[in-house]
Amino acid sequence: MLTEIIFVVESDKSGGFQAYSLEEGILTQGDTIPELQESIREALDTHYSPASPLPPIRLILPAEVD
Repeated sequence: MLTEIIFVVESDKSGGFQAYSLEEGILTQGDTIPELQESIREALDTHYSPASPLPPIRLILPAEVD
């Protein structure tokens, strides 16, 4: 079982942000970080069974990548 799910966040060329998971085949986007967080949660809810508790989610933001 995963101990955490890591998403790398990047600025989207058209504005806003996109994030992709290092562990899962998930890519999502949002206009703001709060919208992106909601999109990530919705994507994980669809990817995982509702009966399974989700591991912690960590975002690597653009300033942390450089």
